[in-house]
Amino acid sequence: TEPSPTRFRPRILFAKLGWKAQLKGSVVIKVSPAYTRQTYPVADTAKDRPTQAKFKCLCCGYTDNADRVAALNILRVDFIAF
Repeated sequence: TEPSPTRFRPRILFAKLGWKAQLKGSVVIKVSPAYTRQTYPVADTAKDRPTQAKFKCLCCGYTDNADRVAALNILRVDFIAF
């Protein structure tokens, strides 16, 4: 049977992204999103999450959107790896 055309297939998506990136001279890196919203990317400190969408640093009081904090942490980890 044919798979549904609307079914999300991460392996195929990653393969296509990798191919397109290679055409442009770039790379695609898989990153685990686990725990990326729980650390302040500047100070490596713990967090306080008053709501699911908000992040607050327990040391300095910095607040931001949790998704933005996650993205900053992913960028930081990947650049450290290289």
